[in-house]
Amino acid sequence: MNQIQDCIIEAIFELDLDGPKPGFSETAFRRGWLCMRCVDEESLIWLKSFIPSCKPWDGGNLKVLEGKDLPKPRVATAFLPKCAEETNERIFHFLARQNRGLNVESWRVLSRKREGAMSALMTLLIDAESAEVLENNAEVSIKLARGTIRPRLLNKQPREKSEEKKAGSKEVEPSTNEDPELPEETALEKATLNLGMLNVSEAGGSAEPSESGPPPKPMKDFRPPLQGGTGKSKKPPPQPLEKKKEKEKGRGSRGKK
Repeated sequence: MNQIQDCIIEAIFELDLDGPKPGFSETAFRRGWLCMRCVDEESLIWLKSFIPSCKPWDGGNLKVLEGKDLPKPRVATAFLPKCAEETNERIFHFLARQNRGLNVESWRVLSRKREGAMSALMTLLIDAESAEVLENNAEVSIKLARGTIRPRLLNKQPREKSEEKKAGSKEVEPSTNEDPELPEETALEKATLNLGMLNVSEAGGSAEPSESGPPPKPMKDFRPPLQGGTGKSKKPPPQPLEKKKEKEKGRGSRGKK
């Protein structure tokens, strides 16, 4: 990678004063490639035109890929036992030397906290190649123990699953042409049914006797509930105290005779 950088620097040094003015805000090494951020479109056009002719070593063929064409990194959650006191650099050092297919030199630590007494729980940004390896087997060797590094699902997968769950949870309600029954109509129907069973006359007379059974008891002063009544027969009004006293006197005089 240093040879590629030196080749680009020499090409910039040999540019004419009236030529393009390439500029770069950041350059970083990645596993197998060099990441360069161009400050403008002119810099990107110049880099694309120069790189095919750049030969830092014999037989070397280089090409330029834009950011949209590069494999996107993945977020992963790592649980590493007995690593609470270790630095990030030492953890990556152990992972690179105890596991195959993990490009830890391009990983980044997004967050970290202690889990329990001696374990470390880390959120990592890892490359796509390492994510494929960890999706097949999330267990990793770390020092004298076994830990896990689990890549998170891509954004498209949970959405598709949630849509399938929503589609499966939908219930089709049967269509009906019948009007819903209202509480007032139900109460009126029950009151009408009671009146038909009791067969009460307008004058408050007794019910008609049936052929199969004994005649029903007369219902006196019955008022249905919907007309303000309670559905119960009225009790006789209480007698005044004067009439009670006269009756008691009459009973006493009869006893004396």
